[in-house]
Amino acid sequence: INIAKLSQVPIIPMVWNSNSKLFLKFPSWDGFRYPLFNIDTITLYGEPIYVPADANDEQIEQLRQQLENDMRNLENQLENNYEDYSKIAVNSLR
Repeated sequence: INIAKLSQVPIIPMVWNSNSKLFLKFPSWDGFRYPLFNIDTITLYGEPIYVPADANDEQIEQLRQQLENDMRNLENQLENNYEDYSKIAVNSLR
């Protein structure tokens, strides 16, 4: 949040997932994920989050919570609809 505040570049929430066993999911605080080799993944992006240059601590915390909620919602959406997104992605490559 502070980097976005200083740079005035929006934060784009993003999540990605794969059903492949080669898509490693680590039990870390951020749920770090790493694809091994050349596997198919699906990526979802959320709406940009703009952080005002004069944002105070309260606003920064609200934006942090918004980012966390947006990413959780995207992750749930991707997990619940993975098969549908996979079909769209395969068809769009043809």
